[in-house]
Amino acid sequence: MEKITEASSAYNDLEQFSTRALLEGINAQDQLVPIAISNIANELEIFIDTCFERMRQGGRLIYIGAGTSGRLGIVDASECPPTFGVAHGRVIGLIAGGDQAIRKAVEFAEDDINQGWKDILAHHPTPLDTIVGIAASGTTPYVLGAVKSANEAGLLTAGLSCNPESPLSLLAQHALTPVVGPEFVTGSTRMKSGTAQKLVLNMISTSLMIKLGHVKGNRMVDMQLSNDKLVDRGAKMVAAELNIKKEIAQEWLLKYGSVRKAIAAYQNQNHNEHLDPNGVGITNGNIFGFPYTEQEADIVLVPVPWDATASYGKGTSNGPQAILNASTQLDFYHPELERAYETKIYMSPVSSEWKAINDQLCEAGVQYIAQIESTGEEDARRLYASTLQEINEAHHALRLNLKERCSSLLKKGKIPCVIGGEHSTPLGLLQALDAFHSEFGMLQIDAHADLRDAFKA
Repeated sequence: MEKITEASSAYNDLEQFSTRALLEGINAQDQLVPIAISNIANELEIFIDTCFERMRQGGRLIYIGAGTSGRLGIVDASECPPTFGVAHGRVIGLIAGGDQAIRKAVEFAEDDINQGWKDILAHHPTPLDTIVGIAASGTTPYVLGAVKSANEAGLLTAGLSCNPESPLSLLAQHALTPVVGPEFVTGSTRMKSGTAQKLVLNMISTSLMIKLGHVKGNRMVDMQLSNDKLVDRGAKMVAAELNIKKEIAQEWLLKYGSVRKAIAAYQNQNHNEHLDPNGVGITNGNIFGFPYTEQEADIVLVPVPWDATASYGKGTSNGPQAILNASTQLDFYHPELERAYETKIYMSPVSSEWKAINDQLCEAGVQYIAQIESTGEEDARRLYASTLQEINEAHHALRLNLKERCSSLLKKGKIPCVIGGEHSTPLGLLQALDAFHSEFGMLQIDAHADLRDAFKA
């Protein structure tokens, strides 16, 4: 292995340089770092996408390193909770020698090949977790031992180093190797190598947090309000999103504790205004505080406001109100789902096609029932055979429309969830959807009590 990080500097007699010459030399070398990182863009993309699939299921990101490399991992991990609102422990930074090594070097700590994995074991790793070993040289025993054991335990691993074909790059499942060249001061990997590591870690954590839904537009909607500056920034975000005065926005922000929750709560306060004039559909997918568009969401709730067992004519009006009545339960479960699984949810509007089909069904049904009451069921069946055909066709159209809607979502990479059952749409919808569910195999939630298990599955 060629240790480029230890190679002799392109500069000599540094002690004779003027201050300006030193600065220009360091700066000239630093400009090579972004180029080196651009050369590993493909490897970074593959690793981040692989890590994301695990993190969306509850996995964690764990950085481990020694010296400068370990400190850089700790810095990146420690900034994730305040910046993105994730729980402490979602992104973890470990350093050889423990926390005391953050400020003062611990002699020979990096030479213990077994201690890295022991430090990871203290955090009870699971196969969903991802380990990123950080070592500029790619030879640090503390890091190599941790990555080797992580591989054996079935965890995802990456190695961030600056030497090609280093032991770390060969050992890790994903080699991230920005080759920045010899340091300005020979062997001082706190310089270009450290800068490259910092930039790569920024890219990893920021990309993952965006993909996990902690940024909306370009705003940190889940940032912690840990000082006056951040409260002011958050209030401006809320004001801009809702088109309200900053003073009002700040009141909502302080009441609900985050930009996301403040926006959702404000939008939800007058949810009845989001019903269409006929009381037939929800026109705003954020009505229950789900702060995502359909394009952003992982899971799309597809409400079906039709009651199969109620008298014909009631389904259209009952549906939206029943869905609105479920808002308390849906609001209760969504924060837990978001925290546990980083699930992004969107409540789909009730489509105009559903309204038209449902109106057709209700009109035909009302006529049929009136005839039964007037002349009896036998005459009604004889006289209204065509009406019954309309009912059957409407049933079929409902099912096909729902199938097309769910199929379209699947093609877009979304998980469609048909909401049915007495707690989310009128009593009897579960029976109405049984045939659909068995025929098309889509995920169906039949009551709010099943939400957690359905999403977990």
